[in-house]
Amino acid sequence: MTQFPSKTKAPSEIKEYFQQKIRQVDQWLEQLLPTTEQTPATIHEAMRYSTFAGGKRLRPILTIATGEIFGAPEQELLPVACSLEMIHTYSLIHDDLPAMDNDDLRRGMPTCHIKFGEALAILAGDALLTQAFLTLADYSTANAERKVRVLSEIAHAAATTKALIGGQVLDIQFEGKPITGPMLEEIHRAKTGALIRCAVRVGAIIGGASDDDLAALTEYGEKAGLAFQVADDLLDEIATSEKRRVKMLPVIRLRIRRCMVWLGRDRWRIACAKKPSLPPNEREKRRNCWKPLPVLLSSAGPSLMVGTPGGTVGAVRRSLTALRSIG
Repeated sequence: MTQFPSKTKAPSEIKEYFQQKIRQVDQWLEQLLPTTEQTPATIHEAMRYSTFAGGKRLRPILTIATGEIFGAPEQELLPVACSLEMIHTYSLIHDDLPAMDNDDLRRGMPTCHIKFGEALAILAGDALLTQAFLTLADYSTANAERKVRVLSEIAHAAATTKALIGGQVLDIQFEGKPITGPMLEEIHRAKTGALIRCAVRVGAIIGGASDDDLAALTEYGEKAGLAFQVADDLLDEIATSEKRRVKMLPVIRLRIRRCMVWLGRDRWRIACAKKPSLPPNEREKRRNCWKPLPVLLSSAGPSLMVGTPGGTVGAVRRSLTALRSIG
């Protein structure tokens, strides 16, 4: 079994690594997506607008980082990594639509349907999903069997059973309704966790990881995906405009209540008892609606959320540290 590095990198090193890989992924996306000079230009403009709207590139970076452990070739890793970012972007475009979350802003910019209209936004999402599988079908490899495995992994992660679309459906069905802890976890594992787990696994598959290594990385991917979704729900882009914060408050309060159910009363009290490390002005601004943030931002947060053995908790903690370090 591969000996994974045990030393945690400093936040500055993690940030530098992320920035380097973000540039690399963006360069490949630039080449893989149709240009606005190709017809019809408007759909390609919408696809590029949403893809280059400032994402963290977490999923492709997880694929690259995992693949690098096993010596996977860059010319195979990058197309697969970029296909995951295309799928993620398509899901965000559709998630923002009026029939879904009805968001006007994403990452501080007008959402795709606000910029281009609903019809074109729907088609841009469809086109990105299609472009992702076109990219997967076309990339060159010396190992056809691994390529088929990668295609299968990504297709399953984007589908309905314990996967991206299925998780979104469950989220819609339970919006505004009472929900149990196990059901909330099922939603999180599918809606966000499936693609993050897939990102880790496909990098390992391309690199020829053993079954034991793949099993260990699968557990890491599942826990990291679960922690990320809880963090995403509670933070929910609090750094964006005041208008969005006001608009999202009812949704966020509902998600906070869901997390209370999931953690249980005692663990929730422990989480909320820890004080956030925020400047006084920010602490006052967020005091009323962001009380649960410490569960995510303190070192105890991941263990409270996932309740797993120390090794996995440490891995999730390092993931959250990396995410915080890049803003």
